[in-house]
Order: sequence, then structure tokens, then C-alpha cells
Amino acid sequence: MEQQDQSLLQVLKVKSSATVAIFDVSDHYRVYDDDAMLIAGRVLHSDSSLTRACIGGQDVQYMTLNSSQYTRTVRELLLVCNYRVEVFELVSNQWKQKLKGSQTNMIDFEEIIGDCDELADLSTCMGIICPSTSSMEAMVTDNGESCARDTFCVVFVNIYDRRLTYTSFREGEHISKLQKFLVSTNPRQCFLFTDSNEPTPLLAVEDIRALLKRSCASYSEKDVHSFSDMHELCFYLKDGPHGKGSAAFPLVHQCGSYLMTSLQIGEEYEGQFTLGVYNNDIFMYMDNSVIRALEVFDASVDQDDGVEVGTCQSLYQLLNKCRSNPGKRLLRNWLRSPLYDNRRIQERLDVVEALYREHSCRNILHDDLLRRIPDLPALAKRAIQKKFTLGDCYRLYQVVVALQQFEEVLTELHAEQTKFQPSIRELVLDPVRVSRHQFQKFVVLVQKMIDLKYYEETGLFRISPSSDPQLEEMNAAMEVIKKKCEKALSAVHKSLSNESVKLDVNTQYGYFFRVTLKEERTLRGARDVRILDSAKGSGVRFSTKQLDKLNQDNVSLITEYEESQDLLKKMVLDVACGYLPAFEALTDTLSVIDVLVAFSMTAATSCSNYTRPIILANENPDGDKDSQKKRVDIVGCRHPMIEKSEHVHFIPNDLNHRKDHEDSFVILTGANMGGKSTYLRSIALTVLMGQIGSFVPCDKAAFVPFDGIYTRIGAGDYQCKGVSTFMAEMVDCATILSSSTSQSLVIIDELGRGTSTFDGFGLAWAIAEYIIETKKSFTLFATHFHEVTELQKKYNCVRNMRVDTHTDENGQISLLYKVVDGVSDRSFGLNVCKAVSFPPEIMNEAASILHRYETQGQGMDTAHIVRSLKQLANNFDHMSDEELKERILDIVPESM
Repeated sequence: MEQQDQSLLQVLKVKSSATVAIFDVSDHYRVYDDDAMLIAGRVLHSDSSLTRACIGGQDVQYMTLNSSQYTRTVRELLLVCNYRVEVFELVSNQWKQKLKGSQTNMIDFEEIIGDCDELADLSTCMGIICPSTSSMEAMVTDNGESCARDTFCVVFVNIYDRRLTYTSFREGEHISKLQKFLVSTNPRQCFLFTDSNEPTPLLAVEDIRALLKRSCASYSEKDVHSFSDMHELCFYLKDGPHGKGSAAFPLVHQCGSYLMTSLQIGEEYEGQFTLGVYNNDIFMYMDNSVIRALEVFDASVDQDDGVEVGTCQSLYQLLNKCRSNPGKRLLRNWLRSPLYDNRRIQERLDVVEALYREHSCRNILHDDLLRRIPDLPALAKRAIQKKFTLGDCYRLYQVVVALQQFEEVLTELHAEQTKFQPSIRELVLDPVRVSRHQFQKFVVLVQKMIDLKYYEETGLFRISPSSDPQLEEMNAAMEVIKKKCEKALSAVHKSLSNESVKLDVNTQYGYFFRVTLKEERTLRGARDVRILDSAKGSGVRFSTKQLDKLNQDNVSLITEYEESQDLLKKMVLDVACGYLPAFEALTDTLSVIDVLVAFSMTAATSCSNYTRPIILANENPDGDKDSQKKRVDIVGCRHPMIEKSEHVHFIPNDLNHRKDHEDSFVILTGANMGGKSTYLRSIALTVLMGQIGSFVPCDKAAFVPFDGIYTRIGAGDYQCKGVSTFMAEMVDCATILSSSTSQSLVIIDELGRGTSTFDGFGLAWAIAEYIIETKKSFTLFATHFHEVTELQKKYNCVRNMRVDTHTDENGQISLLYKVVDGVSDRSFGLNVCKAVSFPPEIMNEAASILHRYETQGQGMDTAHIVRSLKQLANNFDHMSDEELKERILDIVPESM
């Protein structure tokens, strides 16, 4: 015991502070000292289980965890707290490490966290190679030419999907493409490779570092010369050293090898990874600020604390009606990478509309077939790690058998919805048919080699006895024992005078007798009866001496049977593992079906109207892009999450395209809390949902696909990174000004509020003019600088709109939440303060100051002052200096 204690204390002494050590003590687990305090405070939120004990002469605090608490603890520590976890077991009186995991490598804990739909995101590791002379020499294009000196190479590895993807691109000052990669792949760990012997040309590495710090949970910088031999990566690729990209991008292989090492990928993954090129052009641009602003995955951090119960707090939560874990992961990927390709968007929408119309097919898929799909990538990983069992093989068999029903349902959908037959056939029906054909021999293998009847009777898997004479002989002996057990049951019926006693079998007890709890009294005082256990659901389980003896004989036969079937079992599992590439393709197909069914379920089950968006062509047949590229017609638009809130009656709004107007720059003014931000987000979410292939919460929606969404919404800062509120505004604006195009959607909400009034107004005006004249993006621009609305007089593309309000004779304001044409010259800030019960003395003082400014030079209306000064200039020559000074002071308030 002393040796065990000293070993335990040594483990606690040498472990890192960011590592939690868990000790496996037979039927429970223990954690000690600061680990126990951490789990009590941040995971279990209770210190009632904390106990003190003397270990090795030291007073130590510890906590005991049962199996469910252990599972919860591991998941929280790895996925939420970002700690490393090590599990120790006792071997020869010494605590030895049994399992180890971190956010970048969770292989040892897959059985615990394998059903987490974020796992694919958490499994991605990215490497970014900055341009330099040495890296350019190692990076050549497909035709053998050297890459440009401002070319970046990006490599990302996902251990969950077993894919290594790479791309290269020439970057601009604000690294917008790199932001797009970070959002679409969401890496948990990122390495920035630079050449320490040479400064990076053209690009400031500091900008990239700042971006990585904001976007990645774990970021570190490495020297490009630390790359290992490219042949290390070839070990993991399916095509070995002759895989795609080997000759063209040797640097990709070197970087990939480094990433594989950092992920601690073992030799069992030999030949399991595929190498591919990332096609960035078919997806819409979105960065992390857009994800946060539109609450795609999580509610905004600056949202009110009092969120109502039942409120849908993210778009992912709203759309996630998927039945399988691969489907949930695909939905996350689609939300991070909406489509820009019009044809692919239409194809998804065709299938969603067909499912929406054909409710019987939709319900069969959603309520029955998709529920049967296991986590196929997790099963594939078990096969790679040599943990594959006959039970896993049977689960794959069940999926393959269900394909027949999938095909029947999709065939019915194809026949009923003739308008959408090409899309249904290409996207879902043909891939299912191909998979069914691929697995015909697999079905025969399972039916011939696995004893399915034995599984139905006992819940155990074994090789079919008909496959080997020796197994047949042992199976016959087991059947004899089974008949003897049935005779023993008849004897028990007579001895207890109770015909309700049942004979049952399981892996824990073998054969046993069972009665209900109501019949338990018949066992009292009975001779030769040994109670095994009792439970409300299963009743009372018991055995007798005769049954114990038969069980012993049966266990011996089962052990001998398992030893004899080992070779056949290994052969079956090896053959089944050969089908893994086909199962990967099947996973992709079923995931697409799951997500499209989820989209149709969202539209069909919503209390409000969802409609199919009309995705207009990117250009006219005559090649004139400008006539349609900015057209957006949305009627009855609603915010999909807010309308789900309890006790909320949402007021829909429109964004119509006015005849003979381009309307590419909409300026929105109006009262605080009047619904401006909600309106902006509603339009952006409508576009986002439409371009992932979902129906939208509108009465009507028509728009041309946007190549990106750019937002400046919210007043957040990054204090820990030294970024102020105003700096965060300017970072977002810099991205918009550098990266947006005429095909982009730009959402700007209250630009310039992080600085002084005049600085803010000047920036708002200048940025608005730059977008109008240079970028020509479709823009929604909400502001409290009412002077910006004067841009409508200068530019035909500007449209002024406002959120409507009603003010009664007593000055009481009513917010109507309706967006109409026009300009609002008041923000009603004092009315909002009054609504939240500001102290009367503060309200009176604020009203007095406001009145003083309003009576001096028409308040702070800069545009009015400019107009008055221009009029004054016309009579400038006829005034004395004193008269001119007096007139200027009448126009311009003292505060200015």
C-alpha cells in the first residue's frame, strides 16, 4: 500500500498544471488536490463529494467519480476547458498511464466523446506557410513554374475524416482569404511557419498573428526549416509516395508530416488519409465576425442575461433537426461555407422542396430510417485502431440493409415530384443505388459468417457454426445444455408452484430464472434458490444449483468456441475493413440526405411561413452583370430565431427593389430599440440560409448569390488582446473596404460610435462614399448620424429607410418595428432611458441639455449648418466683419 501511495504522489508531483490526472480504481475513479477542486468548481458545480485522506503521510483532498460523472468530466475538460486529461491504472503496485488526450488528439477517449457533433471541428489542425525564398523554391505549380513571392500555402489535417487538404493563394494586405479558410475549417490548433533567416515579403506577419490569436484556440509559430522528411507523410496517404500533389507541392508533404506528428497519429493510420485540393471559389466568404454577429452557432456574448426559456439562440440550433452525428457535422460545415455556385444551390433547394411537398417520404426518412444510422466515421476509426468487433460489423450491416428502404422512399419521391427529378436523382437517389450495389457481397458475408439467430437470442455475436465443423460440434453441445436448462425451468415451476417463472440469458449471468417483483413472495423460504439481483424493470433474477452447474459447462463451451473461431473472426473483420472507403462515400451520401431532410422539417414544422428563395442568375444572358447583381427583393422577412421566442409577435419587413432605382446602398435610421439591428440581421440570415440550400423565413425572397457577407455589428472588444471597441470596429471596416466586391453583401450597424461624434460622423460618411463609388457592394447601413442620409441627393443608388414610430400628444413614443421609406431625424434615446427607469434628476438634466443644443444652431445638425453657411457666403461681400461674426455665431452653436 505504501508503494501505491508513493507512486500516486509522484504522479501528482510531476504532472503539468494544465493536465488533469484521473485514477481508475476498479469500479470508480478518483481525482486529487487541485484537480478535485477544478472538477468540483467547473464541471460538477458541487463540492459535496470532496473528502480528505492521508496518503503517504500527506493530507490530500480527493473526489470520487462514478462512470457517468467520469464521462461528463472528460468531455468538459477536453471540449470546454481545453485541458489535457491523463487516466492512470494500477499495474504491479505502480500507477501507469492508461489513456491520454488533449483537444488536438482525442483518440483514446473516442468512446466517450464520439457522439459529439463538434468533434470533426475539434479534430482539425492547420499549418500556414508564409512566403519566403526557401518556401517558394519548394512550392511550384502544376506546370512546374515557381509560385509568386506573395503566395501562401495552407495545409489542414482532420484526423476524424482522415483527410489532408491543401491550397495556395496570393494574398492581399488584409488576408481575407486566410480568414475564409479559418472559418470554413475552424482549426483547433494552428501553426504559422516563417523563415527565420529571411523576412516575409509583402505581408506583415503581425497581421496574421493577430488574426490567428482571434480565430484559433491554440496558435504557435514555427520555423519553416523545422520540417521533417516528406516521406513520413507518404506513410499515411492511401496512394503512398505517388499520391496527388507529391511532385507539385513537396512543401505540402513536409508541412503535412509536421501536422501528423503534432496530432500524435500512430502507425495504425498507415494508408488511411486522402490528399485533396481545397476549392475555395465555390463558397461564400464569411469571417468570424459574421459568425458571431449573425449568431450562427452561439448566442451573442453581449446579449441580455434574461434570455427567455424556449428561445432558439443560434441558427445551427434552429436548423439542427438532423438524426445522425455525421449529418450534424455536415450541417456545421455548410453553415461555415455557404455556396456561391448558383447551380449547386438550386440542386439542394430542389430536393428540399420535393421533401417539403412529399410529407410521407419526409416523415419516413426523419422519424425512422435516419434514426438508425450509427456514427459511421467513429466505427471506421475503430477499424483503423484494430478495435473493430463483430458487433461493429453487424451495425454496418444494419445500415446496408436499410439502404433498400432508403432507395424505395427516394424512388417514390423521385416518381411523385417529377419537376425535381434530375436533382433528386443526382444528389441522393443514384448515390444510394451505387452504395447498395457496392455492398452486395458484404451483405452475403455477414449473413453467412455471423450467427444472427444466436445474436437475437442472447445479444452476443459469434461466427456462424455452419462455417466450420468444429464449431458445429460445440454448438450442438450448447443446444443440449439449453434443453437441460429448459427442463430445469419445468422443475422450478413445480417446486415453486409458479408457472410465471421465465428462463433468460445474458452476458453477465449466463442462464438464469426470472420472476416479476409481484411474484417475489414465492421465492421466500424456497430451498436451493440463490437471488442474483432485483430491479423494478427486470424483476427478480435468481438461480439454482442445477442451473449453476449447467452455466459452468456452458461458459466452458463458449470459451472454447471463441478460441476456435478466432481465425475465421479475423478473416471476417479484415474483409469488412476493406469496405471502409465505400462506407466513407456512404457516410457522405446519408449526411447530405439527413441535412436536406432537416431543412425540409424546419420549413414544414415552423409556425410561420417558410418559402423557397428564388436564386437569380449571376449575370444576364447578354453578359451585363450590373443589371441584376444588386437586386434583392424580400417580402415579409423575419428573424428566424427571434420569432421562436415565447410571447413574441414578430413584425415582418420588406426590402423591395424600387423600379428605375438601383437601390444598392440602403441607409436605415430610426429610434433606439426600434428594430434596426434585427432588420439587418434578418436580411443577412435570409441570404445565408438561402445559399446553404434552406427555405427562408419570408413570404417571398429573390436575390443573386452573394460572394461574401461582411458585417460591422456590435460593440465588442478584445481586452486580453489589446483591441479596444473602436479598434475592433476599424478592423472589421478594413476587411470590408479591402475584401468586399460588387457581388458582396455588406451589413454596417452604427459605425463610429466608439469615438467622438465628429470623428464618427466623418468616418461614417467617408466609408459610405467609398463603398458607393468604389466597392459598389449591396449595403445595409444603419446609423444615428442622420446627416448621412444626405447621400441620397448625391447618388442615385442610395435609398433612405427608417423604422417607424408613433408619438402621441404627450410625447409618449410607440415603437412600430416597421421599416418604411424616409428619414428619421430623432433617435429617441431619452425615451429608452425613461422606459428603463432612469433617475428623474438625470432625465431632467439630459432633457435640458438636449433642448439647449436644439435651440442653438438647430442642434448638432451638421448638414443644416453647412447649408446655412453656404447661403451666408452668397452675401459675404455686403457684410462688415462684425455683422459676419454675428451671423456665423447665430448659425454655429458655441459647443462647436
